[in-house]
Amino acid sequence: DYQKLLDLAEPLAKALDGRLDVSSVKMTTGNFKAVTIPFDPPFQRFVSTVTSTDITTAKAECIDIFAALMDLFENFRLQKMLCVYKNCFDKPQLGHAEMPG
Repeated sequence: DYQKLLDLAEPLAKALDGRLDVSSVKMTTGNFKAVTIPFDPPFQRFVSTVTSTDITTAKAECIDIFAALMDLFENFRLQKMLCVYKNCFDKPQLGHAEMPG
């Protein structure tokens, strides 16, 4: 279903959008809620750290998944087009007893 593909694309796009990157995540005691700490100032997200390689690898994987997802979108559209074509041309045309071929 097309909506399911869109639902998969949204979190990938958010992961690739560096504006949402955080410098760290801390767990609060008591309610076990994760608190994200944004980069301050924002350009600090471009500074190399010990986690830079892991983040870059994860984002590269997101790009690979996005490429596969785009293939699914393309295949979905192709399937829809072929179904329309099949519905139009599987039936005998007006004035013809049967389809040629």
